[in-house]
Amino acid sequence: MAAPPRRRGSRDAPTTARLEELAARMDPPAAVERLRGRELPAPLAAAAAALVEQNMRPFRPSAARVGEAKKCVELRKAETQLLVLRRAASAASAKGDADAAGAASASSNPLVGFAAWQVVKEETVLVAYLLELQLEPEARGLGLGSEMVHEIERAARDAGARGIMLTVDSGNAAARRLYEGPLGFEVSPVSPSACAPPAVAARASYELMQRIWDEGARKILERRGKLARKHNFEAALAAGTLKVRCVMRGGGGGGGGKAGTKAGTKAGTKAGTKAGTKAGGSAGASDEVVLPSPAPSTRHAKAVAAGAKRTPGGGAKHARLAAAAAARGAPEAAVATGAGPSGATPRLDDDSASDG
Repeated sequence: MAAPPRRRGSRDAPTTARLEELAARMDPPAAVERLRGRELPAPLAAAAAALVEQNMRPFRPSAARVGEAKKCVELRKAETQLLVLRRAASAASAKGDADAAGAASASSNPLVGFAAWQVVKEETVLVAYLLELQLEPEARGLGLGSEMVHEIERAARDAGARGIMLTVDSGNAAARRLYEGPLGFEVSPVSPSACAPPAVAARASYELMQRIWDEGARKILERRGKLARKHNFEAALAAGTLKVRCVMRGGGGGGGGKAGTKAGTKAGTKAGTKAGTKAGGSAGASDEVVLPSPAPSTRHAKAVAAGAKRTPGGGAKHARLAAAAAARGAPEAAVATGAGPSGATPRLDDDSASDG
């Protein structure tokens, strides 16, 4: 769960002073700059993009990388905000012409690290979306990454944002430990692992994470995640990319409890009327709906469909497909052959944050 929210202006609120203190302890010392994207010198943007490429190469195949040119464009957008760590001498020299100073220092690679974010609406919630958090290897382990996130939180609160969101590459275990540990982030309800069919979630190369300090915003994201999950599972079922595995059992009216079913016990006439499919909830987790006994019949199929329609969370479409399979006496089918998530599922091309 996310860490308790800080009140704006409280004594333990993060400050730039702490970040500057940590940067000054480096050898040689570094300086902290707060910039807007349009103020970022082109050579410094190129150095930042090169750092992203360097740090992300182990986690992303070449086809999934954004490219340095596109990253430079993103970093220099007017809505982008940055915290930049540079060697103190280079930072001081930038007080004149920004592009000229950046070009003069680019060859010596003065960049130590940077964070970039934008205040945007994600799933109708205003958040600070962390685009990048990158540090040179020698700058890691000093608390700089955590302190930059604290500084971003302070800026986000001042801007009226209700939390911070970011994406982290699935293979970047160190970054995920940082976010889920001391920084109090959690997997978002709209992350692929939470709302996409299993085969799609397994192929996703990133996890969407959040730190939300507004309870109303948290509830909105939870609700949006449930809607996305329902939509994605129903779309996959309709497209035939997610199959229902039907297991038929003989008998007179019990059985069938593995997918959350609560089959009736009165001579089979109410068998399955409380089928707990929840439209891809418990059933989607294992890619199968286990239909209870007796042998398939039209009456039985209608009972399954009627029961699922009454289940909280809807799922009439899911229930109709399961019922149709039951009426046909369908054998066991393949599971989760996977199409991409749709609807409110997060973008699959978001850039991952990393603290190394």
